[in-house]
Parts: sequence; structure tokens; C-alpha cells
Amino acid sequence: PADPPQWASPWKDLLQRSSPAPVLWTYHELGADLTGRGRSPERSAFLKQIITDLTLRKGSSAFWPCAIPCGNTGGEVSFTASPAYFSAGVERLMPQVVVVFGRQAMADIGFDCEGPYFKQTMISGKLLLTLPEITELLDGAAQRSSSISLLRALLNTVRFDL
Repeated sequence: PADPPQWASPWKDLLQRSSPAPVLWTYHELGADLTGRGRSPERSAFLKQIITDLTLRKGSSAFWPCAIPCGNTGGEVSFTASPAYFSAGVERLMPQVVVVFGRQAMADIGFDCEGPYFKQTMISGKLLLTLPEITELLDGAAQRSSSISLLRALLNTVRFDL
């Protein structure tokens, strides 16, 4: 989609609330968290803690969904992924690093979801980093520690002068 004012909601609304940042974070449920349709205090606290642990300054992170909630089935929120809206948002938010949590989020953005975690790939001049699902990181101290260590090492190379 080329013209953000013509985008479908909630993509258009979410972009209006977002600002460019050197680090962009995404996970499958982010669209529900941002629109209030599936907010998880555990995910929110986890991400705030990671950003604090990495000592990222205010304005250095953007959150952009890879899927949007589209309904409820049996009490569960269902999602519609849109690689096109995801890519268009990434283009406008101009991150240097895109952190993707989980295989479902990788599938949502149109990439191989069977690949290993902790994989780093350069795409269109941006570093794409795949980490485990947030629920796995909440449950596993070793993977959480590995994720934070890798992020710390990678983000030390990012210029935060946006």
C-alpha cells in the first residue's frame, strides 16, 4: 500500500501513532495488544523489561504488527496477516534492526517459519533477527538470557541518531 491515509483500519491508525525508530519489534499477537483486543500484561512487562535491560533510550523502539485481529473463535482471537502492510510500515518507520519473536510472526511477514531462532538476515539494508516466541522466553530463563545477550551485542552496533 502506497498511500497511508488510504490504508485500511487499524493499519492506518497504528501508523499514525508510530514514529520512526532504529529498532522495530514485532510478534504475532502485537496487533491485538496494540488495538486492545488481546492485551497481555505479561508480554507488555516482558518487552518493557528487555528495553530497560538493553538500556535503549526513549524513541529508539517502534512496535509494528505483522497481523491484525479479525475476530474471535471459541474465545480465541483470530488474526489476519498482511506482509504488504507490514513491509509498508517498516519502510515508513525506517528501522535498522527488525526483531521478530516467533515462527508464526515470521510466517505472518512472509518468511520461512521453519528456520532456527537467533537467525540474523540482512533484507533491504535492515537486519532481521528471529527470536523465540515471547511465551517461550517468559518460560525459559536460558533462552531469555541468550536473547538479551544477542540483542545487546547487535544493538551496540546500531546508530541511534534518528
